[in-house]
Amino acid sequence: MTDEESLQNLLFFSSLGSLNKDLNVPTIKPVRGEFPINGWKQYPLEIPRDGCKRSITGRSFHAFGLAVEEPSWYLNRTIKLPLYPDSLLKFIEKDNEILRELIQKWKFSHAFDEIPVLTIAAGVAGCYCDFREFQTVAVLPIWHDSVGRILELNWAEGPLEDCVSPEWYLKSTPLLGLEKAIEKAKRFCDQELIWEDLSFFIHMTPSFMGNSLRGERSKCDIWHEWKYNQYSEWKEDLNFIFSNVLEVFYGEYKIKSE
Repeated sequence: MTDEESLQNLLFFSSLGSLNKDLNVPTIKPVRGEFPINGWKQYPLEIPRDGCKRSITGRSFHAFGLAVEEPSWYLNRTIKLPLYPDSLLKFIEKDNEILRELIQKWKFSHAFDEIPVLTIAAGVAGCYCDFREFQTVAVLPIWHDSVGRILELNWAEGPLEDCVSPEWYLKSTPLLGLEKAIEKAKRFCDQELIWEDLSFFIHMTPSFMGNSLRGERSKCDIWHEWKYNQYSEWKEDLNFIFSNVLEVFYGEYKIKSE
């Protein structure tokens, strides 16, 4: 049985309301996860072997004839994310109870034990110097057994005149209980940033909890994005999402106020 067939069977077994075997139930495909940033190229959602990795090829080593190699990426350490088809999302968005059941039944699809059932990311973009762009994003994949981890990527256009070689730094936490993982995600959002022209982002897959968000919505590949111009509105909506996630996993729950 393929991974896609396993998740299709999961949908059948989870008694999704009016969905039944007479309907053409869409499959959910596992794809390689990537950080949701506009960084000229793709950055895999990799768990670094030593907890962090970086690239400083954007610095002026080349001006002195020194070669700095770009770090290698390892597919076996990259988190796969589920690609939810739009037709399924339209159905799920009508009833969070259905999503809750999907999370509970996820464990019966053993081929997907290592794939998070949902992923939330918070990002900020701005200019740090002479209109050079800086982006930072914290990704929180959440597994069906109430654990998650934070993968954070900081990305900046290089200081050379042409900015062709960006610098970046990636770090990851170990697996954490869901409440602790969300606490760490909230700390990321509390950072005081001094850049100019700031924009704030929420990214999710699937987008089942995004109907009430106030940001400007768009979709790119597997991610659904909401863009904000106001920090306060962005943070309030993130807290709303975190509270909903805890409610889905644990039932009646109120996230602690800061």
